[in-house]
Amino acid sequence: SSLNRLSLESMKLLTPTGVEFLIYDKLDQLPFFNPDLKNNPTIEVLNWRKSLKQANLVIFARPEYAHGITGVIKNAL
Repeated sequence: SSLNRLSLESMKLLTPTGVEFLIYDKLDQLPFFNPDLKNNPTIEVLNWRKSLKQANLVIFARPEYAHGITGVIKNAL
């Protein structure tokens, strides 16, 4: 596992009882940004949006790629 994943797993273990800590590990299934899909999003996009709407807090643990943000994270944002 990556250091990012291990960090998230550690946070999850420290989460108080009654608080849900979801590690969303399907970002790689999101399609590349395409404005033509705005009105007809894929099921993966709908699931991602649903998770975001239900969250009170979002933590991104991401690798650094060439001193920048990876394409997968950019698509998620």
